[in-house]
Amino acid sequence: MERTGVIAALALLAACSPQAKVDVHARVAQARGMALESPSSPAQHYFLQGRVAFRTEGVGEYVQKCELLLAGPAHMKYVLRAGVMTQIFLVESPEKVWLRKPRTESYAAYDAGALPKECWARWTLARFPWGWKEALPGAKTQLYKGGERDLSLPSPYGECVLTLGKDFLPLQLKLGTLQLNVSGNAARAGRPWFPAVWTWTHNGNRWEETWEQVDDAVLAFDETFAPPETGVPRGQWRVDVVRDLGAAVPAAAEDQLGLLQLPAERFLVGPWPAEWAAPLIAAGTLEAATWRLLGPAEPQAALALRADPPAPLPPGVSVLAQPAGLFLRWATFRVSEPQAGAALLQEAAQQGKLKPLGPVMALLSSTGERGRSEWLLPVEPPAAH
Repeated sequence: MERTGVIAALALLAACSPQAKVDVHARVAQARGMALESPSSPAQHYFLQGRVAFRTEGVGEYVQKCELLLAGPAHMKYVLRAGVMTQIFLVESPEKVWLRKPRTESYAAYDAGALPKECWARWTLARFPWGWKEALPGAKTQLYKGGERDLSLPSPYGECVLTLGKDFLPLQLKLGTLQLNVSGNAARAGRPWFPAVWTWTHNGNRWEETWEQVDDAVLAFDETFAPPETGVPRGQWRVDVVRDLGAAVPAAAEDQLGLLQLPAERFLVGPWPAEWAAPLIAAGTLEAATWRLLGPAEPQAALALRADPPAPLPPGVSVLAQPAGLFLRWATFRVSEPQAGAALLQEAAQQGKLKPLGPVMALLSSTGERGRSEWLLPVEPPAAH
């Protein structure tokens, strides 16, 4: 074999070797200015505002204002406005889609058509590569001379082909007869890249969305995506946001977030001598689980009271009465630092338009990294939607 042939063969072997493989997950995250992992906060849904142009051959272009609230691969609210006319589409699940027509106040079941597929495509492209870390190394890849690459990814609707540019930014997503092309950057200063122009084609139809405002840290409860009369529990949040879309099982154990009506409680707030508390715990007067009271001052330890404690209380120990009411509860495996979890829960409450009524209480896991910690925040009931 000639020397040039040997060099070419070695180069080909090097390009095909595992060491030469590109870490697509890391490269896309870097190109978009994103962290390698999705945020721990539950407030990571999307609210977009802009305009959409519907183009029909032989008819011309029709432009409307539009809003999109995107809260998962199958949870979407899409609003179209033209003057005083408003039309709203709700995707509650792949099987449940609703439409409120202009000049009406009620929703009717709507033929889902491609809307669930469109919702999945939006969620995937908005967050990519989050959720795909496990699937990307084994994804079928087609490289092109200009540096672009096609990634073949699984979806509930069959194979999805996602095209990345030579700069590793997403360019196109194909899902059956649905095609999405993206360009530009609508992100706020200091935020990750987010495409400004989304051009869709499906079965001969073409529409182009231009997003002028993007908020990527919103919390939307389930009730937002279903008509009031369907009885969807208020203040409940689905946890699709932590699922790995490219795996058969969640990449991380599921978070739980929701509103709970809790009875009145009393807590013993420390510090207390261990030798004083131990027999009370054994007798059932105190619960063994130690909560942290995370107010504006230093965190305080607290134990739930099940009976009156003996008097007098040790110095520095007091009884805190927590009235019955509504609480925003977050349980997660992914955060264990008390103040960090409290800040994230308060952010989620703000995004969910819930008014806090007191400090956060935290019950931290005692089982290491895989244990689930819990935070509670008393809040006012949310306004009806």
